[in-house]
Amino acid sequence: MYVQVRLLKGYAQPLLYEVPAHLMTLITLGSVVEVPLRKQQVAALVVEVLRVRPTVSYDIRSLTAVHQFPQDPHFLPYVEKLAQLYFVDAAQLCGRLRSFTFFEEGEEAEDDVVAAPYVSTVALTAAQQAVVEQVRGDLIGNCYKPTLLQGVTGSGKTEVYKALMVEAIGQGKAVIFLCPEVSLARQMQATFDACFDRSISVAGWHSAITGTERQEVWQSAVRGNPMILVGVHLPVLLPLTNLGLIIIDEEHDGGYEEKQYPRINSKHAALLRAKQYGVPIILGSATPSVTTLYHARQQQWRHCVLTERFGGAFPQIEHVLLSKEKKRPNFWVSKELLSGLADTVFRGKQAIVYLNRRGYGFFLQCVGCGYTFECSSCAVSMTVHHDEHAGGVERMLECHYCNARRPMPPSCTACGMSTDEGKCKGIGTQQMVSILAKLLPGVRIARADADISRRKKAWKETIDAFAAGEIDILVGTQIITKGFHFPNVILVGVVWADSAVHFPVYNAHEVALQQLIQVAGRAGRACTNGRVIVQSFDNHPVFSFISELTYPQFCEQELEARREWGYPPFGRLVTIEISHENEEQVVADASVVKQRIADRVGPLVQVLGPARPLRAKVQGVHYRQVLCKADNYKVVHEALSRTSWNDIVSAVVVNPS
Repeated sequence: MYVQVRLLKGYAQPLLYEVPAHLMTLITLGSVVEVPLRKQQVAALVVEVLRVRPTVSYDIRSLTAVHQFPQDPHFLPYVEKLAQLYFVDAAQLCGRLRSFTFFEEGEEAEDDVVAAPYVSTVALTAAQQAVVEQVRGDLIGNCYKPTLLQGVTGSGKTEVYKALMVEAIGQGKAVIFLCPEVSLARQMQATFDACFDRSISVAGWHSAITGTERQEVWQSAVRGNPMILVGVHLPVLLPLTNLGLIIIDEEHDGGYEEKQYPRINSKHAALLRAKQYGVPIILGSATPSVTTLYHARQQQWRHCVLTERFGGAFPQIEHVLLSKEKKRPNFWVSKELLSGLADTVFRGKQAIVYLNRRGYGFFLQCVGCGYTFECSSCAVSMTVHHDEHAGGVERMLECHYCNARRPMPPSCTACGMSTDEGKCKGIGTQQMVSILAKLLPGVRIARADADISRRKKAWKETIDAFAAGEIDILVGTQIITKGFHFPNVILVGVVWADSAVHFPVYNAHEVALQQLIQVAGRAGRACTNGRVIVQSFDNHPVFSFISELTYPQFCEQELEARREWGYPPFGRLVTIEISHENEEQVVADASVVKQRIADRVGPLVQVLGPARPLRAKVQGVHYRQVLCKADNYKVVHEALSRTSWNDIVSAVVVNPS
């Protein structure tokens, strides 16, 4: 037997080695082996197994050792199926898993601040217990059965998760628990650690763990130990001999789709894995995606609904239309919001002001010629920031895609007019803090966004201070809408709620409404007089559904609209992305890609483009997209499987979102 291997570090090209007889039974695709290279022993990944000796002109050396691999009979068929769906090589997915596992000591893991875990000891309600009993039967019978757990914010979905985890661990099984963000994964890991006794092993499997922790998890998987594995993307690629349950929290969140190629959606991968392994899977959310609700109905998933809120009542929702309120304290702040904030502080309570835009303003525009300052590496305008290290006075320009920063130029690049005369368009969290500080002097106001969270000490101090009541108003982005429990918050204000409604994607209304409902759920979690004030300039119909109780009505309307236009879940959209550093090259190649696809798919598939995506240039690389729209993914997949891009200069990737 012979193997082609790729080194985990160093050489990109495959190398050929012979397998000694005593190691043959241990070799599989994706195995990590020790091989001689010059005078060293190095780790490598098996990417191909050969039964016949290849014809080569050199002596083939033998590999020396095989690392332990969990005896998971379902793993390779699952990975091969997943790779096929995303048009990648199975060895690439195995390589990613093993490269992550063989994390070298001395490298720094991605860090994140974890808030104090929220520990509850409440007894399960009858509705919660009913969910547990139904899924317990699936656990005992090793039955694939998706369960959609739709529970309003504060209804105790986590209590259901915990009860089922204890049940699975008691049966000697492993549990995969997925969150849409690393910060949430760490928060949930800390919560489970605090709630369970030491007999239940809770481990992270994400970018914020150390090399030692990775090796401990791998050894637990090799031994088949029961454990709870918490992460975002990576847990769905870890072989587990005793997998018994998969839980996807906040299943509606777009964070489950990976940002880098291959853009695997971990929610879809988890559903595939649950089916392949024959285990129950739970998808939990206060605002399930429209597509998930449809599949639950069509495929007869179990749909459980929790409508009772622990420790508080649903907040009162108020929609303020700024276009009708001509005289207000500030362009961005209504009289209702200002008085609500003042009253909240006067009563010794706290408020959250939600604005999903960081920085000071969206962009700077010259009033003389209309020129907008753009990033030289990305086809996007640069965001105006006030430099924190210069007392918040010096203005900076920052690209939110490549993180390039530069001081504000003294004059306009196009006409030479002073940038002091430039007009800052839009608003970000920095500017909102400044506005509120002027309107509410003496009130303690802080900011929570990605700029703060990158500075770990400042982020921890901010969250701890707000939890301790040392901050009255917290201005933040969606980073504060999930995973935190602030019982003293009775008011949530939403600034510029319509900024996301008109985003040019088919599910913009759904995503915008989910964000609004999630942030509204922070108000009144421990009281009966919570209040949410939603400000907008446009009286869009979506604002009539800002309640978890009316969300199902929105979903029915949205389904009818999508049925008419053939959007998911009534059709599939498959994006083919073409990229190159030379714009002329990417334009030419995109036309070729479209034509080849059109020649293959026939009349059942609509081929659109090539088109410039929203981010047509990022870090010096130009992008174009071709979109395939069809009733189902199978017909597109078959056509693309018969299409070759080997002779195309630009990179071509398929994203079956």
